[in-house]
Amino acid sequence: MPRLFLVFILLYLLGKTMVGCSTSEHTPPPPIPDTVMVNLLTELLILEPAFKEMHFSLQDSIAKVYYERTLQEKGHNLQEFIQSMKWLQEDPKRMEKTYSRVLENLEKMDSQ
Repeated sequence: MPRLFLVFILLYLLGKTMVGCSTSEHTPPPPIPDTVMVNLLTELLILEPAFKEMHFSLQDSIAKVYYERTLQEKGHNLQEFIQSMKWLQEDPKRMEKTYSRVLENLEKMDSQ
């Protein structure tokens, strides 16, 4: 009887361990959908060099206003953009895929 009880306990613990390992945390989707994010990043990267040409005391404030206005036009805000960027950064492959699409957009624009 004690041996059967021990087998039962071991099977129970093994089952709990397997269930615990098989459930992965599902991260919720970002507030800004992927296709919108690719277009936003493309647009924001185009003007990034222009900010660098400004006097350093103006760069941050003008860039912030531009980012906020661009996001607002797309129906989003800066907080959603930051959350979406954090979501991208959690998975390097996801980020690489997104920036590859941004690069494709920039190359298409450059060839026109």
